[in-house]
Amino acid sequence: MQILDKVKGSLRMTHAKFDEAVILPLIDSCKMDLLSAGVTRKIIYSGNNELLDRAIIHYCGANFPGEGSDVRMMEFHSRSYNSLKIQLALGGDDLFLKK
Repeated sequence: MQILDKVKGSLRMTHAKFDEAVILPLIDSCKMDLLSAGVTRKIIYSGNNELLDRAIIHYCGANFPGEGSDVRMMEFHSRSYNSLKIQLALGGDDLFLKK
């Protein structure tokens, strides 16, 4: 499953109305934030890392106020994303890349 589909599923979105204008730019923004935090390009662009996928999902949940979202959930996603970002930055390639 592609990361776009995972993000949309977690946000409970079934349409493509926000894909190009909001969701894809958020995914790219998350990757840039992870790079600036010290996560390697190898991890970010490997395409097979569940921890990275969870980080992207939480980033989008924290930054996209979808239908019915509330502040508590956005704060939860923000804290979760920051925790995963630290883990990915400190863990290194060997720990987080599937062999």
